[in-house]
Amino acid sequence: MQLGNSAEAYVGTHKISHHTAIYWGEGSRAMVESEAQRLVNAHPETFVGALGSASCRVACERDKADTNGQLALIAAFNAGTTVQLVVYPEGNTTGNEKWTVTAYVIDCGETTFKNGALPMLEFKFSISGDVTKGVVS
Repeated sequence: MQLGNSAEAYVGTHKISHHTAIYWGEGSRAMVESEAQRLVNAHPETFVGALGSASCRVACERDKADTNGQLALIAAFNAGTTVQLVVYPEGNTTGNEKWTVTAYVIDCGETTFKNGALPMLEFKFSISGDVTKGVVS
Protein backbone atom coordinates (compact mmCIF):
# COMPACT_ATOMS: atom_id res chain seq x y z
CA MET A 1 0.00 0.00 0.00
CA GLN A 2 1.14 3.54 -0.61
CA LEU A 3 1.67 5.48 2.59
CA GLY A 4 0.29 9.02 2.90
CA ASN A 5 1.96 12.26 1.84
CA SER A 6 3.34 12.89 5.33
CA ALA A 7 5.21 9.54 5.45
CA GLU A 8 9.00 9.70 5.75
CA ALA A 9 11.82 7.18 5.31
CA TYR A 10 15.28 7.25 6.88
CA VAL A 11 18.52 5.29 6.61
CA GLY A 12 19.33 5.10 10.30
CA THR A 13 18.97 8.71 11.45
CA HIS A 14 19.38 10.26 7.97
CA LYS A 15 16.26 11.19 6.02
CA ILE A 16 16.12 9.99 2.40
CA SER A 17 15.96 13.30 0.51
CA HIS A 18 13.19 14.29 -1.89
CA HIS A 19 11.10 11.13 -1.59
CA THR A 20 7.88 11.28 -3.58
CA ALA A 21 6.24 8.00 -2.53
CA ILE A 22 6.70 5.22 0.02
CA TYR A 23 5.07 1.82 -0.42
CA TRP A 24 4.82 -0.77 2.37
CA GLY A 25 3.76 -4.43 2.22
CA GLU A 26 3.18 -6.37 5.44
CA GLY A 27 3.67 -9.79 3.87
CA SER A 28 1.02 -12.49 3.87
CA ARG A 29 0.40 -15.61 5.90
CA ALA A 30 0.30 -19.00 4.21
CA MET A 31 -2.31 -21.48 5.36
CA VAL A 32 -0.66 -24.58 6.84
CA GLU A 33 -2.31 -27.94 7.39
CA SER A 34 -1.02 -30.07 10.25
CA GLU A 35 -0.29 -33.76 9.75
CA ALA A 36 -3.10 -34.70 12.16
CA GLN A 37 -5.56 -32.53 10.28
CA ARG A 38 -4.47 -33.99 6.96
CA LEU A 39 -4.96 -37.55 8.23
CA VAL A 40 -8.46 -36.98 9.55
CA ASN A 41 -9.32 -34.19 7.09
CA ALA A 42 -10.81 -32.17 9.94
CA HIS A 43 -10.87 -28.42 9.38
CA PRO A 44 -7.86 -28.45 7.04
CA GLU A 45 -7.16 -24.71 7.02
CA THR A 46 -7.27 -23.70 10.65
CA PHE A 47 -3.56 -23.13 11.32
CA VAL A 48 -1.93 -20.06 9.91
CA GLY A 49 1.72 -20.19 8.92
CA ALA A 50 4.39 -17.67 9.72
CA LEU A 51 3.98 -14.15 8.43
CA GLY A 52 5.89 -13.58 5.19
CA SER A 53 8.53 -10.89 4.97
CA ALA A 54 7.49 -7.27 4.80
CA SER A 55 8.66 -5.23 1.84
CA CYS A 56 9.18 -1.56 1.10
CA ARG A 57 9.75 0.71 -1.90
CA VAL A 58 10.84 4.34 -1.79
CA ALA A 59 10.64 6.61 -4.85
CA CYS A 60 12.54 9.88 -4.78
CA GLU A 61 14.00 12.64 -6.93
CA ARG A 62 17.71 11.99 -7.53
CA ASP A 63 19.94 13.96 -5.15
CA LYS A 64 23.67 13.36 -5.65
CA ALA A 65 24.39 15.35 -2.46
CA ASP A 66 22.30 13.02 -0.23
CA THR A 67 25.39 11.19 1.04
CA ASN A 68 23.85 9.44 4.04
CA GLY A 69 20.49 8.70 2.38
CA GLN A 70 20.33 7.94 -1.34
CA LEU A 71 24.08 7.40 -1.85
CA ALA A 72 24.26 5.14 1.22
CA LEU A 73 21.43 3.03 -0.26
CA ILE A 74 23.21 2.79 -3.62
CA ALA A 75 26.42 1.72 -1.84
CA ALA A 76 24.51 -0.92 0.18
CA PHE A 77 22.89 -2.20 -3.01
CA ASN A 78 26.28 -2.48 -4.76
CA ALA A 79 27.91 -4.18 -1.75
CA GLY A 80 24.95 -6.46 -0.91
CA THR A 81 24.91 -5.21 2.68
CA THR A 82 21.97 -4.36 4.93
CA VAL A 83 20.81 -0.96 6.09
CA GLN A 84 18.66 0.11 9.01
CA LEU A 85 15.49 1.45 7.40
CA VAL A 86 13.16 3.56 9.54
CA VAL A 87 9.69 4.39 8.20
CA TYR A 88 7.38 6.94 9.77
CA PRO A 89 3.98 6.28 8.14
CA GLU A 90 2.49 9.56 9.44
CA GLY A 91 5.68 11.63 9.60
CA ASN A 92 8.50 11.97 12.12
CA THR A 93 6.47 13.74 14.81
CA THR A 94 6.20 12.90 18.51
CA GLY A 95 3.47 10.32 19.14
CA ASN A 96 3.37 8.99 15.57
CA GLU A 97 4.09 5.37 14.66
CA LYS A 98 7.66 4.34 13.75
CA TRP A 99 8.75 1.11 12.01
CA THR A 100 12.41 0.04 12.21
CA VAL A 101 13.80 -2.82 10.13
CA THR A 102 17.02 -4.29 8.83
CA ALA A 103 16.75 -4.46 5.07
CA TYR A 104 18.63 -5.34 1.90
CA VAL A 105 18.35 -2.96 -1.05
CA ILE A 106 17.34 -5.49 -3.71
CA ASP A 107 16.83 -3.06 -6.57
CA CYS A 108 17.90 0.46 -7.36
CA GLY A 109 16.56 1.94 -10.58
CA GLU A 110 16.81 5.38 -12.14
CA THR A 111 14.41 6.98 -14.60
CA THR A 112 15.50 10.04 -16.57
CA PHE A 113 13.19 12.49 -18.29
CA LYS A 114 13.75 14.42 -21.52
CA ASN A 115 11.94 17.57 -20.37
CA GLY A 116 14.65 18.53 -17.90
CA ALA A 117 12.87 17.18 -14.83
CA LEU A 118 15.01 15.66 -12.11
CA PRO A 119 15.78 11.96 -12.57
CA MET A 120 13.78 9.66 -10.31
CA LEU A 121 15.24 6.83 -8.22
CA GLU A 122 13.32 3.90 -6.83
CA PHE A 123 14.74 1.71 -4.10
CA LYS A 124 13.20 -1.70 -3.36
CA PHE A 125 13.91 -3.36 -0.03
CA SER A 126 13.68 -6.91 1.26
CA ILE A 127 13.13 -6.93 4.99
CA SER A 128 15.45 -9.20 6.98
CA GLY A 129 13.86 -10.22 10.28
CA ASP A 130 11.03 -8.66 12.21
CA VAL A 131 9.62 -5.17 11.99
CA THR A 132 10.03 -3.29 15.26
CA LYS A 133 7.03 -1.02 15.71
CA GLY A 134 7.23 1.85 18.14
CA VAL A 135 6.25 5.46 18.69
CA VAL A 136 8.27 8.59 17.97
CA SER A 137 9.38 10.15 21.25
